[in-house]
Amino acid sequence: PVNPEEDECVKETYTDPNHAEYNIKVPPPPPVQKPNPPTLADLGASIKLMPLSVWKKLGLPDLIPTQMTLELANRAICTPDGIARDVFVPVGKFTFLADFVVVDYESDPRVPLILGRPFLRITRALIDVHGEEMILRDEDERLTLNMKQETVSYSN
Repeated sequence: PVNPEEDECVKETYTDPNHAEYNIKVPPPPPVQKPNPPTLADLGASIKLMPLSVWKKLGLPDLIPTQMTLELANRAICTPDGIARDVFVPVGKFTFLADFVVVDYESDPRVPLILGRPFLRITRALIDVHGEEMILRDEDERLTLNMKQETVSYSN
């Protein structure tokens, strides 16, 4: 836990009382200084995104409201339509549960969902970059995804 009195980087922490895992830490504004060279900052934020159109097409239960805001890669700020909880995600012979942040955006039809690091952790994924494959595990079973082709195939 971060204590605002001890950590000058954190001004406030906003929490959605219905979902304790969605905390947003707001740093104080940076002091005005001479311009710095461009930098890339990965703050470790990782969520699973689903377009609103896919949520409607799947006929999932009502979205859970959220006051979260997202800063996209192009620096645009968007407000999600809500959270879709406990969505079944079939991957080969496995089915995993995942929560998605639902946003009204146009997705690439070839990639309707964006699965982040939390999904890879849930599936206990092992990624072999050199061998161009990814292994998903569920208890004693495993699924190997061949990443060499443009269309991902899998073998048991």
